[in-house]
Amino acid sequence: MARGSEGKAARKEGRKEKREQEKEMLQKGGEDDFDIQENDDEDLPLPTPEVNQENGADEDDEPIKKKSKRKKGRKVEDTPSGPPPARGGIKMGPLVMLVMLTGTTLLPALLFAGDWFGGFLAKNHILGSMGHKLGV
Repeated sequence: MARGSEGKAARKEGRKEKREQEKEMLQKGGEDDFDIQENDDEDLPLPTPEVNQENGADEDDEPIKKKSKRKKGRKVEDTPSGPPPARGGIKMGPLVMLVMLTGTTLLPALLFAGDWFGGFLAKNHILGSMGHKLGV
């Protein structure tokens, strides 16, 4: 199959000629081609696409196969199937950041919950009631 501007021009010219042929056929044939008559009992052949069979099988008729994008130098048996081996364990920088972010999120929540729980215990006199029941 021709590539580049020459091939594009040839395909464009072919499409243009095909459109002109179709226009001529429609103008020449008129509307009589599409009318169904009651006395037509025979099966009409189905329309087939026009194929250029001058030299047998053309080279242009074969589809172009795309090249697969693979990394060179790797084989199937060389690629590891599991996670990469650990080299040196967990990095300290991200671990410290994770602990700091977790701490700054949880510490205010714990302080708020502890203050609320302490107020609840004092308001309802829970510790005094438990001490009285235990005999302290």
